[in-house]
Amino acid sequence: MMNPCEPIRDLLAPYEEGQLTQDETVYVATHLKNCAACRKEATAQSLMRTRLRRYREIMEPASPPVALLKRARVVWEHSDKTKSRRAKWRFALAGSALTTLFGGVAWARFHAPGEFPIAFALQNFAQSKTTPPTFLTHDPDLAANWLRGRLNREIPAINLHLSRARLLGADLLKTSSGSLGKLTYLAPQGRITLYFSPEKTEFAGTRDLERLDRHFAVRDERKIGRFLGWAEGKMGYGLVTSSFTLEGVVLNAKRSTETR
Repeated sequence: MMNPCEPIRDLLAPYEEGQLTQDETVYVATHLKNCAACRKEATAQSLMRTRLRRYREIMEPASPPVALLKRARVVWEHSDKTKSRRAKWRFALAGSALTTLFGGVAWARFHAPGEFPIAFALQNFAQSKTTPPTFLTHDPDLAANWLRGRLNREIPAINLHLSRARLLGADLLKTSSGSLGKLTYLAPQGRITLYFSPEKTEFAGTRDLERLDRHFAVRDERKIGRFLGWAEGKMGYGLVTSSFTLEGVVLNAKRSTETR
């Protein structure tokens, strides 16, 4: 039997932010009036959000100053001009050929599509059920802009209001293969998390699912939920949910990422 407090506690954050509908607001307020445990939980969540907003420091990615790069270029050019010219031309030719060869291999590896970190996304979803996002916002445009500056990629504003899923915030995660963007939503059916990773457009160990002429890579983990992945351009997307019947939400998310 489902605990009557469980759906209420999922709505505490949007209730405090004033993001619920009128009926939902009355529903939560009535429950809080009669439930001391949920009032205590609401107070704890409010305190946590206040502390996060107060102490969270957003670290901007640093890049070398332009002046430093110019000075370095001058030094490199001067060094090249003063190198010994007594080397045989054949060594220079061989070096050039090797550079071209290895450079081509490196370029191919860098630009080849990688595997989306499905296992990492599923594990993160399971472990972060009670952890609030780093960047708290209900605005999809603000969340997308926050992630663009950290991934250096064009990130679409993904609005799932048509599916009654409300954005809670964004995170930037580090994996062994690179950075992973994350958006967390709250729907009537439960929590939904959307992950996306540049250049990671291959989905190993999945089965194909087609809905309304759209294809998804699916992996089910009984104790965690369902992963549904897709690629759009050079960006790989993965939606994770504990419900196995959220096809409307998945289609909504897929449409939001499609290039128009």
